[in-house]
Amino acid sequence: MGYPSLEAMEGFSRQQLFIEPDGPGARRLHEVLPALAYERDGRYYLSDRPTPLGIVSWKP
Repeated sequence: MGYPSLEAMEGFSRQQLFIEPDGPGARRLHEVLPALAYERDGRYYLSDRPTPLGIVSWKP
């Protein structure tokens, strides 16, 4: 999944990792994200590997 900006990627990542916006985790994420992300075709990514997807079903 690509993001239009590093800021958008940071906001989504902070939400997924349950990081408080003004806490120490948010500051650390802000520091390391530019080194982890890469830009391709105007969008930012954390990985270029395919994301595995699974489907689970069951009967009650």
